[in-house]
Amino acid sequence: NFRSRSFYTLKDRASGEQIDYIPNYKSGGTYLESRLQIFGHGEKYRIFGDNGKIYKARIAHIDTAPVIDPDCRWNTSKKMIIIRDPFERIISSYQHMLRAPFREQPGTLSHHLTVRMDFFKKIFNPIFDEENGLSIEPKNISTPPPPIDIVESFALFLYEVAQYGFYNRHLFPQLSFIRDVGLFLEDIEYVIMHEDLRQGVEKIGELHNFSLAPHETANQNESNRYVKRVLLPVIKESNDLRELVSYMYAPDIELYERAKDGNHFYS
Repeated sequence: NFRSRSFYTLKDRASGEQIDYIPNYKSGGTYLESRLQIFGHGEKYRIFGDNGKIYKARIAHIDTAPVIDPDCRWNTSKKMIIIRDPFERIISSYQHMLRAPFREQPGTLSHHLTVRMDFFKKIFNPIFDEENGLSIEPKNISTPPPPIDIVESFALFLYEVAQYGFYNRHLFPQLSFIRDVGLFLEDIEYVIMHEDLRQGVEKIGELHNFSLAPHETANQNESNRYVKRVLLPVIKESNDLRELVSYMYAPDIELYERAKDGNHFYS
């Protein structure tokens, strides 16, 4: 099973103190990383090897053969993560999985699975043939689907992920990103709630002398607000869908409630 055992190392510009940011996909990381100027597998990227040692790229963004980072202070650093309401996050995950097959994704096979799943077919009506592979009518991409199709596709998405498993890291439970680096929620000093994202990022910048990109220019993931407006009320009103999400992400619901009730460093 794939385990996401990566993190990003930041240094307080005044004290040199190390802060390690643990990515939690579909929880606002694009915004945080943009403001903190974290870029992909760059100089701040670190990953746990199977031997328990921590690695970094020799040449940021270019070198894919990592080497041991002897200076990493993971055992004594402060940790940071964003936590999001699981019912909102699953809508964002659904939208990501619909978009992903239209992007270049070297090294991943998950989009080949997605285009064969019923939730994707419901929206895009793809056509397969042995000679040309997958093709989709442009109008099926550019025209917003009617709400009934979105609801049916989302229901299919939940049933298929429940049946086949979390086949892409953007679907993984949030708790897995914490556990896969050997931590518990209580080990993380800086927990930012997704609903307080800007406030949390700006406070972490203030506390540790980080140079922040302006809020107005920060990247934010493409999110179809139309889809979110359709699906949020449906999840609240449909006992079946809400129970299914609660079953799939039960540990995340508990995690979110604990994080929400905890002390927030930016309050």
